Amino acid sequence: MKLILCRRCQDIVKALPEWRSCSCGKSKARYIDDLHAEYMGPCIPIGLDNNSMLLAIRVRPKTGLGSGFKAFVILEVCKTFTRIANGRIT
Repeated sequence: MKLILCRRCQDIVKALPEWRSCSCGKSKARYIDDLHAEYMGPCIPIGLDNNSMLLAIRVRPKTGLGSGFKAFVILEVCKTFTRIANGRIT
């Protein structure tokens, strides 16, 4: 799963097939197919490992602490999540 964290408003937004913006409107992201997405604005791209998240959900306890799952900051140069600046892919 691909997300962006806006540096201005600290909102986290999930990429979907249509453009989605953070609450301040400065950052946005979208999927362009099942794997590739693009984003723009003053934001940091974040990834969630879908398999580890689904496992954590499946073993979710009724009480106590839940299970962790893998999340990561996506590299500045990434073939599947591309930054767009001033209408250009960077």
